[in-house]
Amino acid sequence: MVIELNGINNNLNPRVRGEGQGSTKESAKARSSNESAAAPSEKVQLSDKGQQLARGENDGSFNAERVEALRQQIESGEYRIDHQKLAGRILGFESNL
Repeated sequence: MVIELNGINNNLNPRVRGEGQGSTKESAKARSSNESAAAPSEKVQLSDKGQQLARGENDGSFNAERVEALRQQIESGEYRIDHQKLAGRILGFESNL
């Protein structure tokens, strides 16, 4: 960020110019060279579990019948939430953070 003052000893109306707002040619070159230099070093690796999920493999932890039963209960208005159980699980989750 560059702060330009209009006039000598006049700091009442400073004009602030950030990136993309008419910066100098050198800083634009530096930004473009930094962006191109950073791109090849970026790499993402998925864990074994992530790779299984990406392939759509099921390890047995997904129960389609249970999901469908819950969906029907929610749609019919029969699904009830145990608020104390939910609060206990939220507190347990936060204590693990």
